[in-house]
Parts: sequence; C-alpha cells; structure tokens
Amino acid sequence: MAAAAPSPSTTITFDHPQVGSLELRHEKLLITHTDRQTLVIYHADPGTPTAERRALLASLASTPAPSSAERAASDVRRPASGVHEPTLRAAHTRTA
Repeated sequence: MAAAAPSPSTTITFDHPQVGSLELRHEKLLITHTDRQTLVIYHADPGTPTAERRALLASLASTPAPSSAERAASDVRRPASGVHEPTLRAAHTRTA
C-alpha cells in the first residue's frame, strides 16, 4: 500500500496570551498500515515573526515554574482588578 499524500496546507492563526499572534501551517499526514491514524504537524515558516514568537514561547516554557510559596507571594502583591487573561483562540484559513 502506497503512502497517502499530505493534505493541502492550512494556515491557522492562534492568539496566544503571552506572545500574541502565531500564524502556523497545519499539515495532516495519514499513517500507513493503521486504521486511518493521522499525524498532525504545526510549524512556522522560518524567518517570520511567528517563528520568532514560537522561539520566545519555547524559552518561556523552559523557564522553571515558580514554587507555591513564590506564587502565593505574587498573589498577595497582585491588585484585585478582576481582569481575566485572554483565552487562546484559533482562526482557520486554507492556503494553496
């Protein structure tokens, strides 16, 4: 059985609360010899602002999380503004 061709590339834009807009390519690849299992890949085009933001997000993710004592101290200093963090949203667009 021959490998299936990848689906057409789709661009998805995520509004990330820490790094802003991320425009990622979305590829789906069918895995042969399975019951239609699919590998989904998200990637940024090299040299784009999204690639830079993705690298920043990776560096933020590799920073150690604060301890519970540090989080508690931070909560005491934070003003009670009632403002909620923005949620992660995605918009789908198809590209050729």
